Amino acid sequence: MKVFDISRDSRVFKVFCALLASSALAHAAPSAQAANVATNSANTTESTSQTTKTAPTTQEKFAESGDGFLGLYASAGKITLSSPSAYGAESSVGNVLPGIGARVGYRSFFTRYVGLRYYADVEYIWQNASQTYGTNSATSTTSILISSVNMDVLLDFLHTKHASYGAFAGVGAGYQMLWSESMSVRGIHADFKLGLRAASKSVGAEIGIKAPFVNMEKKDEMYSTTEPLLIINQNIPRFYVAWDLYF
Repeated sequence: MKVFDISRDSRVFKVFCALLASSALAHAAPSAQAANVATNSANTTESTSQTTKTAPTTQEKFAESGDGFLGLYASAGKITLSSPSAYGAESSVGNVLPGIGARVGYRSFFTRYVGLRYYADVEYIWQNASQTYGTNSATSTTSILISSVNMDVLLDFLHTKHASYGAFAGVGAGYQMLWSESMSVRGIHADFKLGLRAASKSVGAEIGIKAPFVNMEKKDEMYSTTEPLLIINQNIPRFYVAWDLYF
């Protein structure tokens, strides 16, 4: 009859349990490694997705933003001086007068394509005229100083990687003075503006016209009459080119 050896069978059982535990750990390790790889892959994918969303693409096009600006411009246009017929035969003389100006203001955009521009400007217009009477000659200078506040609507219809292109239209109102050796006239100034423009991140340029719609009148100070002695007709558009620096 076979005798049951508890100590020997106990050792066998312990060895069997150890082998079983080792086998279980061997099978569990690859699963854990696979889970870690999957987790790391998911984190990497999420991080890449967030980076893609936040980083600007190299193909993103330029769009204007709100900022201040300081600009200079040069202008040229015709101004006509006329005397009414009440003082004899009506006469008029018109010449093309050059001008220079400066402006400062702010622009704001509501959408990628539509914005407003608010600014104040000062323009100086002059003319040096030479007249000859027989053997004598005389030179006279006529100057006009215009200061105004303005508001323009900005419409951008084309965007590239580094610039935008569009048009503008606006109005301005202010005060103007005309003076020469023989007279001095003051009055209200108002004009309408229209033109084309281009802008980058730091500079802008435009070409346009200013169309004044208020004339200046010189009253006769010697006689009480409603008829003006002289009319400075500015209802002729002035062409101008402007350059702006954004800050």
